[in-house]
Amino acid sequence: MMESLLLNLSLWSQSGATTLEFQSPDFGLVGWLIFLSMVIGIWLLLQTHHRTWRQRVTLLAIRGCLVIVLLLMMLGWTRQDHETQRPELLLLIDHSASMQLEDEYTSKQLQTYLSETPGQSQRSFARWEIVNAWLRAARFDDHQQQWIPSMQDERNPLSRLSQDYRLSIYSIGDGLQAWDRAGDEVPDALVAEDFSHQQSLLGDGLRDAINQHRGRSIAAVILLSDGINTDGMMLSSASDLAARKSIPLFIGGMGSEQPSADIALLNPEGPAVAYLGEQLYFEVDLNLRGHFPPSELPTEIRMMASHGIDDDPFLQFVQTLSPAQKTHRIRIPFTPVTTGEVKVSLLAAKTDGEQNMNNNRVDFQIQVYDRPTKVLMIEDQPGFEYRALVDLFSRSTRQNQLGMRFELESVLFSADTQVTQVDPTLLPAFPPNREQLFQYDVIIVGNVGSHLLNDRYQQMLVDFVTQRGGGMVFTSGSQAVPAAFAGQPLETLFPVAAKQFQSIQQDSEAARIQLTALGQRFSHLQISADQENNVAMWESLVGPYQMVSSDLNRPGVYVLATATTLDRAPQPLITQQFIGAGKVIFHWFDATWRWNVLLDGQRSFDRYWEQTMRYLSRASLSGSEQLIELTVQADEFQAGDPVPISVRFLDERRAPADDQGVVLRIDHELGRRRMLRLSRQGASRGRFTGTISGLEPGTYRVELAEPVMDSESAAGSSVMTQFRVVTPRSELLRRDMDRQQLKQIAENTGGQYFAVSELRELVSEIPPGRQVYVRRKAALPVWNSNWVIAIVICLLSVEWCLRKRWYN
Repeated sequence: MMESLLLNLSLWSQSGATTLEFQSPDFGLVGWLIFLSMVIGIWLLLQTHHRTWRQRVTLLAIRGCLVIVLLLMMLGWTRQDHETQRPELLLLIDHSASMQLEDEYTSKQLQTYLSETPGQSQRSFARWEIVNAWLRAARFDDHQQQWIPSMQDERNPLSRLSQDYRLSIYSIGDGLQAWDRAGDEVPDALVAEDFSHQQSLLGDGLRDAINQHRGRSIAAVILLSDGINTDGMMLSSASDLAARKSIPLFIGGMGSEQPSADIALLNPEGPAVAYLGEQLYFEVDLNLRGHFPPSELPTEIRMMASHGIDDDPFLQFVQTLSPAQKTHRIRIPFTPVTTGEVKVSLLAAKTDGEQNMNNNRVDFQIQVYDRPTKVLMIEDQPGFEYRALVDLFSRSTRQNQLGMRFELESVLFSADTQVTQVDPTLLPAFPPNREQLFQYDVIIVGNVGSHLLNDRYQQMLVDFVTQRGGGMVFTSGSQAVPAAFAGQPLETLFPVAAKQFQSIQQDSEAARIQLTALGQRFSHLQISADQENNVAMWESLVGPYQMVSSDLNRPGVYVLATATTLDRAPQPLITQQFIGAGKVIFHWFDATWRWNVLLDGQRSFDRYWEQTMRYLSRASLSGSEQLIELTVQADEFQAGDPVPISVRFLDERRAPADDQGVVLRIDHELGRRRMLRLSRQGASRGRFTGTISGLEPGTYRVELAEPVMDSESAAGSSVMTQFRVVTPRSELLRRDMDRQQLKQIAENTGGQYFAVSELRELVSEIPPGRQVYVRRKAALPVWNSNWVIAIVICLLSVEWCLRKRWYN
């Protein structure tokens, strides 16, 4: 029986290979031969003990070589020639209509395709032109404005590949179609009309091409495409088949790696509920995505706000962006004049060259109520701050103007009993029970000593915030507030431990106020509709002469405004916390009454406190019919596009305190599951947003996983939604090449991705593949060849000569 040594010594030609084979050895005979060789070797050493070690080793080596040659001859070595076949190589070319799209390239990216250095820095070529230039090794002549054969001694890739592989070329469009080729001749030049298929079934085409060559040795698959798959199997799924068969995929990305220009409105933020006549602000990020050449960058974008898609806009403006600024936060002022459900749509007008209009509009939906805000003020002495607030709320009540309606009641501990009987807004004592205290929307705690609020009252105030979800404002004045509450229940609502507060006294100059970057996002700090003007107006306000300071050491404390003194770094001036179900704003001073001056035609003091009261009491407007809103930006997304998802707690008291406390469960219809953690959006307590990408086509179900809602909360809440991911049905709906996806697909199969500028290197990176043995030729014996007999005779002769010389 013959056994192959499994050693391919050399590939003599493209159609043949040679191996050495031997007969199955008689292990008994081999063993006896080895034993006899050892005995002879020992005998030689004993017989030649009077010779030098060099002579003894030489004679022993010659005799050992002679035994080895005789042993190999006994195995019957033969030379076996085989007729082989070159490995298969598949070339797939995308022939869909998207290959007619033109992309802009830099001169550096096209240097291997240009006959000389061009005069312009960028050029536009259709994707099919790049394919044709690569197939024919052509270059673009700048003077003749046409593609010409390369002036260098360079063969086209098809001729080079056909020498080492059995090359099969297919086009992929509506289906897989083989190219008609005569031998290894290069096909005629392509034209634009060849690339007109209205579908590109890339995944199906790759799968079918591999299946048609089933059972053959495929060295690799080359795919020239822009990666836009409109129907059928996804390219990533078909590449898994190639990976399982150990077929590397080499992808030439046809298209510019710079995405096309696109204007997108992202991260919308606005209240879910509001008061009638309240000044509201809707915010959204205006993003210029993709490639905008500096000379053609749109600097003016027309924005329109309306009450519906088809309604006439109530606000129109032009947003200007510089070439270096491609993202801008837009703030839209809005005042509701009707109660009930109000919808506001914001639209960015289409610009030249923009194809995707799905992200040019965002919708805001709010529920407007007409009811007063109930405010309770707790104070010891009627200081400047107290009197200014009483005057503000009394004017609002008396004038009964939209957006300025409040119901004020006060607890003034120093007030005489007769005064409380005359003034109906003054309470004779602190509300005695939780039911009476919980009827208020906002509580303002001023300069009150700890001896005036016992532990029971303090715990009721804590419960008002954490359980009822009410809003609270603290002001720090001259009555040792808040340091006097160290170790007491009310301390839990402070931004730091009470004993860490220190007093700062400014005698000569007031501190300078400045909004932080985070404070500019909070709606109740917008004393001007214009963002830049709002920051300037805050800096023009009169700062405090006396305040408290400390290092913040509690998590979840937002610094909204700071104060800078002559000898100190910026200190917190206004901070906010989400505690339990409610919100707490802490004033590290008590001098907002100094802001009661006209700035830009309005009183900053009035504007600030009115908006703060509305902001803190907004959670009280939430009804119980719907507590949670889970929304996806659209019902249908194209494969490869990111999917933005948001969760809004219409009752902000239900929102988790953790900024990343919302987790969604996303289930595919085939059972695959992914989890997505959302983050709190800007200054909104109840809005969490996130984005998920890389989803395969199919229907997805989205559910709220964390926080876990009780049955009462979930009964009327929309905590589940669905969306679909589809492949684009239109060839020109998606225009950008997905470089990351194509690169990942190639790497997963053991292949490589090549950009347009790297295509010239593709041929040299193709692996050699494995030769396929077709048939065996006649075997030629090697064991009895003349050169083997000559070796035996030479060894015997050399040994005889050496013995003759050394023993005589």
